[in-house]
Amino acid sequence: MAAGKYNFTIDQGSDFLTFFTLKTTNNNGVTSNRDLAGYTARASMRPTLESSTVYNFVTGVTTPTTNGKITMSLDAGATSVIPAGIYFYDLEILSGTGGVERVIQGTVTLRREVTR
Repeated sequence: MAAGKYNFTIDQGSDFLTFFTLKTTNNNGVTSNRDLAGYTARASMRPTLESSTVYNFVTGVTTPTTNGKITMSLDAGATSVIPAGIYFYDLEILSGTGGVERVIQGTVTLRREVTR
């Protein structure tokens, strides 16, 4: 399945935290939270898709893993040193057996801090 798309804004110099809840649909069409037991997550953003400059988010699968939630965050110290601008990001989950799945992607607008 193709990754979802979600664009968001981060304020430079502020803490940032968001949650994503992954869902799954069974053969009967019933949707439920995806069980993420054995999975880890990773997420990065770059100023261009080809850029070697990369900023990594702190990610985690929350417990209980049956709630399907992944956290993605940056603390104020991290956001304060990233230049304001528009970045491309994605979030991937990694299974314990080595599989990788991109689950969400989009753009991040980092707004310039005035008070510093």
